[in-house]
Amino acid sequence: MVTFAQKNDPFKKRQVFVRVGIDLFRFTLPFTNDYNNNALELSLDTEIKYRYFPTFEYGFEKIKDNTEIQNYSLTGNYFRIGFNYNMINYKHRLDRNIFYIGARYGFSGFSQQANRINFTNQWGSVNIAYPETSLTASWFEGVVGVRAEIITNFYMGFTIRIKTMLKHSDYGQVVPYRVPGFGNGTKSVAYGLSYSVFYAIPIKNNDFDFKK
Repeated sequence: MVTFAQKNDPFKKRQVFVRVGIDLFRFTLPFTNDYNNNALELSLDTEIKYRYFPTFEYGFEKIKDNTEIQNYSLTGNYFRIGFNYNMINYKHRLDRNIFYIGARYGFSGFSQQANRINFTNQWGSVNIAYPETSLTASWFEGVVGVRAEIITNFYMGFTIRIKTMLKHSDYGQVVPYRVPGFGNGTKSVAYGLSYSVFYAIPIKNNDFDFKK
């Protein structure tokens, strides 16, 4: 028998929503590198099954390094697709905060160009230029993070990422400063951090049976 109180139990409700986010950490990159690095990353997730959040992330990076030694530029886009699994049981919380683990597949398409690279050897100073080259890379990520609701439908949270390169184009003689979305082009394993703000776009409220 279901009582009136059980029907109105707030723990039996969950909100169906699409959550969009922007990574604030990307805006700090110009201040943490010796070169000019501009980047933007957006994310999208929703809960399609109890605790499971399919996730899509898209971003771009642009690098320019114009010094006496070289004139180098790189630009590219990337995406990641995967899921987050909420470790918190809804029955034991009063809000919609989540602590999650998850996985991602990442792919980047980018191009780099070195209009001028100066170096000195036993024959003197040499000036070499490399034309624009199109490259690709793919990788796997394991992630862990939190998202906390600070006011209704607004969240803040961070994601820690451990990335393993799966495959990339032949870089040739110029190794990329960074693979967009992955990190240092000389590394096969990289670490990353995202610190984001999110807005959950409400769709509807559903009754939820925790036994399922």
